[in-house]
Amino acid sequence: MSTLETLAFVAGVSLGVVGLSTAGVMIAGPFGEDWVRRGKQIAKNTVLGVIILASANMVVAFLISQLGPSFCT
Repeated sequence: MSTLETLAFVAGVSLGVVGLSTAGVMIAGPFGEDWVRRGKQIAKNTVLGVIILASANMVVAFLISQLGPSFCT
């Protein structure tokens, strides 16, 4: 894995941690029903984004192996 890929992965996971922390504060805080609803939405979107980020390298590697190296030249 190259340095740029590693940096992008670590940055994405870090944003995921920040997103889930923000959602947790919004859900657990005494801000009201609207904040809880928004916090749940942020948590759902953050988890989905982290899953996509974690699986992106695997999906690209699979597509390259199936389509062949002539496609990626």
